[in-house]
Amino acid sequence: MNSAAAFTENAQPRSCGPISLVAALRRFGIERSVDAIWPAVTRDDPFGTRAARSYLIAALARTCQLDAAVLQCQPERAWQAIQICHDADITVVLNHRAYRAPDEGHFTLLAAIDDATITVDDPFLGKNKQIDRQSFLKLWQPNRETAGHVLIAIGNPTTDRTAEASEDITTCPRCAAPIALTPSRLFDPSVWNSDGLWRRFFCLGCDASFSPR
Repeated sequence: MNSAAAFTENAQPRSCGPISLVAALRRFGIERSVDAIWPAVTRDDPFGTRAARSYLIAALARTCQLDAAVLQCQPERAWQAIQICHDADITVVLNHRAYRAPDEGHFTLLAAIDDATITVDDPFLGKNKQIDRQSFLKLWQPNRETAGHVLIAIGNPTTDRTAEASEDITTCPRCAAPIALTPSRLFDPSVWNSDGLWRRFFCLGCDASFSPR
């Protein structure tokens, strides 16, 4: 069995999101199968395709008692945002354009990053795929399926709810789902100012977007 098959578990088309989440959960000692989580993390899109959604991936991670958020980076600081998550030991699932189908979205799991190269575990191409900085940032531009510069941050739960408690928004005004600003270190006010890392975050109940600025 080659490295791609070992990671992908015989991946089927459009299964990159569930596979990336299964691999992310394993980092926390949580075992789930792609088949088991598929109904919870996928929806039909306007183009007639069943595929994963970032907010549903994060929502399922939270049902596993993990902290999770979907965040959109400021484009000019997108690379730094990934580095900060990696340095903080936060597990990151990246949502970007597909390599050979630029109108489609794709999910990969961050493995490593430095100033010049990002390394991802790709559900279709295997573990430790290296992409140079310029090429990845081009892939991270928006298309018809992705908002651009979006990542899913997953971490161990914390009892520090200072940032969450300080926000006026406690439930989503669209769907009334509770909004938990976790992992809390990513919601520190210093990273949401005009020169900060993040542009907005997304409700895990309905995918509505907000900025706490």
